[in-house]
This record gives sequence, C-alpha cells and structure tokens, in this order.
Amino acid sequence: MGGWLVRAMSVGETRDRRVFGTRVLQRIAELLPGTPVGFFSDGRQLVHPRRDAIEAAAVGRVLDAWYAPHVGDLLATLAIADGRIERRLSALERDGRLRLMGISPMFVGDPVFRPDRSDVAEVVDVAGVASLDLVSRPAGVGCCVLRSWREGERECPVT
Repeated sequence: MGGWLVRAMSVGETRDRRVFGTRVLQRIAELLPGTPVGFFSDGRQLVHPRRDAIEAAAVGRVLDAWYAPHVGDLLATLAIADGRIERRLSALERDGRLRLMGISPMFVGDPVFRPDRSDVAEVVDVAGVASLDLVSRPAGVGCCVLRSWREGERECPVT
C-alpha cells in the first residue's frame, strides 16, 4: 500500500501570523493519525470544508505523522481513497507540479495561545485536529504534498 508524504506544518510563523513551536507540532503529530483528509472547492479554489461537511469532503485518512526535528517539519503520510484525487496527485507528480497542492490542518475549536505574549500569537496547544485538507493556499509556508510514499518508509528525506 502506498500514499502521499506531506509537510503538514513547520516550526515558525504562518501566513496568518500564528507561531508554532516544536512542542505543539509534536502534540499535533500525536493527534493526526486517523484524521480525515479533506478535498473541498468553493468554486474558485480548494479550501477547508465547513465543519458540518468534514466527513462528506473526506477523500482519505492520515496514516501516520511525526515531527522531524532535523528540518523542523511535521510530516505525515496520507492514504487517498478517492480514485479521482489519487489520479490527479499522480499526474501532478509526473508533471513536476505536486508541490502546488497545499496541505492545511483544521483544528477542533480555537488553539490555545501563550498568554504572556501580546506581540505574537504563539500557539501552545490544540484540542484536536478535525481534518487535514488539500488546499490551494495553505497558511503554513511550504506546507504541501511532497511526493508519493511507499509502505515501510518512515523518516524519509525531504527534498
């Protein structure tokens, strides 16, 4: 069985000005396995589904997730059950354009922010992850589908 390797998040500031550190990424990695992978279009671009449409938008599941400290990334492997999406990802990889497919987590509720920092929105905890979605414009810098993945790979090189 195969799937897809993704960079779900990275240490540092996101485009929406939230800051994630090592500890919270390790926590999110623990929460991700089994989470639905969503695919939802608003007619113009891929976005997070509405919370009441997460299961309807699910095209797969997160198989595994881990924090890779040597690169500061939260990596995950996805199993895509929808043949149409699987073929599209394969075509993007074949054409050298796979990293155009963004990836972004949708959290359960609001993240917990560090209370003694008013200068940045530093996330220190999350209640859960509702879905990990294929999106057009991820908040996380460099968060995308990296490459196809084969069962048995774990700490795979990120290039």
